[in-house]
Amino acid sequence: MILKEFLWMSEVSIKASIIVLFVLTLKWTIGRKMTAGWHYCVWIIVIPVLILPMIPFANSEMVQKLAVLPNIDIQSYSYAQFDYKATAEIQEKVLKRLNEVSFQPVLSQTIPQVPMKDTKQYQWAVSFQKIMTYLSIIWLCGLVLHIGYRLVVVGCFSYKLRRQKTVMHMEMQRKIKECAEQIQLHQVPVAYSTRLVILPAIYGVFHPKLLIPVGFEEKINAEEMKLIMIHELLHVKRKDILVNIIMTLIQCLHWFNPILLFAFRQIQSDREMACDEMVLKLSKNNDQYHYGSLILKLIMQGNKRVPMSVAGMSIYKHSMKRRIYMITQFNRKRRYMKFVATVTISLAVVFAAVFALNNKSLASEDEQVIGVESQDGIIIHPGQIMVDGINLPFVEDPEVLGKWESVDFVATIDSFDPVYRYYPDELYLTELVFLEDGELKVNDDQDRPWFKWTNGVVTHSGDNTASKYLIEEIDGSTYMFFEWKSGDYSMRGMDPHYYVLKKVE
Repeated sequence: MILKEFLWMSEVSIKASIIVLFVLTLKWTIGRKMTAGWHYCVWIIVIPVLILPMIPFANSEMVQKLAVLPNIDIQSYSYAQFDYKATAEIQEKVLKRLNEVSFQPVLSQTIPQVPMKDTKQYQWAVSFQKIMTYLSIIWLCGLVLHIGYRLVVVGCFSYKLRRQKTVMHMEMQRKIKECAEQIQLHQVPVAYSTRLVILPAIYGVFHPKLLIPVGFEEKINAEEMKLIMIHELLHVKRKDILVNIIMTLIQCLHWFNPILLFAFRQIQSDREMACDEMVLKLSKNNDQYHYGSLILKLIMQGNKRVPMSVAGMSIYKHSMKRRIYMITQFNRKRRYMKFVATVTISLAVVFAAVFALNNKSLASEDEQVIGVESQDGIIIHPGQIMVDGINLPFVEDPEVLGKWESVDFVATIDSFDPVYRYYPDELYLTELVFLEDGELKVNDDQDRPWFKWTNGVVTHSGDNTASKYLIEEIDGSTYMFFEWKSGDYSMRGMDPHYYVLKKVE
């Protein structure tokens, strides 16, 4: 199961990387003419690629092509490797009957009639699946470590904050309320003084708190403090903490993809520039250079990594040059850019949604049921090594109609002896009842709609297996040799064993 999810995650990651490269190209070509808000909002086109394929992820074309090994001809594989050593009359009858069976599974005419275990294709497929299985385990370990680390960081920060915070004076609370009214924010956070941060930050999703470093008010004047508070309150209004948590979880899932990790870092930088732009829109005309000077002053104080539940000024030196440039290029009169940004982002979102869902329209209904056919005539299903063709027409077989009771379970057909039982334990399959029109009842007349039969074959739609049955007269009784294709066959490529059933007259 981990293998299927890892392959799905890999495909989503690759598609998201393509969209990220598209976004970066778009930002590089026309970004200089766009606002900081556009630079931040354009990342929204990555969301459809990351979210939409999840429902359902099992239909993914890439998963179908990578998660499994080739299908084989049921007739050539199931019997070609049996060594019949018996010299009794049973062996001659069985071999004669086997040569008369003409059943061929779907696409079997295009599959080489050789045992798959002796082919290079099979050996390569087995090695490939082992590698992918190891990679999926590494991915899962990395996912657990990333999520665990972040939960520990958030837990430690919350624990320390409960013991190292002080509610700030009423004058500060009043100023915060005034700033909240200016940006039309109804949920006004409470301000706390703490030594856990070196720059003002917002903490919490449902009950946000404004964290201000101890002694921070003494380092800046009242007007600068107002600009900083507006910046932080904008994070609350734009739900940036919730966005940050979602981004962090996605980052944990795609921790192995450097392109997406770079994209998340760029999103964080663009988010701060979008808040800067909004602050300038709300400030006086001459605050553009004043605000840029404030940012430079804050960078001198350094920065500290904060948990995913914190959103703040985030003064990272690697993005400061671009951030200051965007502040100096701010022009409140470029109203037409809002229309251009809306059009470009809308078109890009539609493109990303179509790109994310295109695999669902490529497969026909039959392919979605029985799998996807490769150029080599191989049927592919997620998570299975052996997949049989089950889309078979119904052909009558009057000889099989009726009730059959299990008497033994053998490794090979020639292992059966009517006198001595081969399998000593209790049999899982106790009886089969073959009805007309391909219906089949299993164990105490229980309906199993996923079981169907046709002449010489019993199909299982859930496991994508087609098991042959063989009817023989032995010592005056009618017996059926029924292939039992369990997980050992479909998931591990082992030879199927046989249930031996006796006809109930």
